[in-house]
Amino acid sequence: MSLQDDVDSLIFEMPRRAIIFKSSTVMEDGSSFLGYNNDPNNANASNSDGEQLLYYSPIGTLYVQDDGTMWHKTIRSNNTWEAFGSGSGGGGGSSTTEKHVLTRGAFEINMQSPSAVFIPMQENNFASDTWYDDINYIHAMVLPYDTTLKRVVVRSTASAANEVIIGMHTNDGQPLGSNLDYKFFPLSAVETQQYNFTNNNESRVFTFTDAASAGAGSTLGLSVSADGNIGMTNMTVVLEYNTA
Repeated sequence: MSLQDDVDSLIFEMPRRAIIFKSSTVMEDGSSFLGYNNDPNNANASNSDGEQLLYYSPIGTLYVQDDGTMWHKTIRSNNTWEAFGSGSGGGGGSSTTEKHVLTRGAFEINMQSPSAVFIPMQENNFASDTWYDDINYIHAMVLPYDTTLKRVVVRSTASAANEVIIGMHTNDGQPLGSNLDYKFFPLSAVETQQYNFTNNNESRVFTFTDAASAGAGSTLGLSVSADGNIGMTNMTVVLEYNTA
């Protein structure tokens, strides 16, 4: 039985009963478990069969984390889930979360790891990526809300056989001063995610943890490092705002 058979079965059963997944859900082979216990919006279809099943599950599917947080699938095409009790409306002073998508990139990222190129975050200018010593205000996005970097999708023309590292940088918590760490952000990343590409023009989702966060008014910077020339690079950045 294939994953498509599983998904087709889910679609058939949806009008008859609620489909609820959890980390201990037994997979089709009868012995392995779904195994994922995190925000289902971050499920990556290439990581495991369990995450793949979540990613491709139909609208209306339910998923509950081990801590009791329950989600429902709202958009299938880009794997969007909403937690019960979140979203707009309802009053009572409850917090809401909103996703924000940025499109960024560079004409050519040609460097050697562990050096890093910084992407312009305040504007979408492919010619403005630069080394740390040359960063300026266009490389530091000022955050309007408490923010978590959820994912960065990367696609490069010469990515084959290159290891690519994406870093999240922020001045959150830095003492007031005139140095680069406060004006923009430190050279060291709060969190990095990496992937070894096998093909050119291969799209890859770099999924970040909740630790890749910063408060309202702080800066956000993104760095790209690789062990070779990865060429023209497109990036899609997904941020999650807490608008409480």
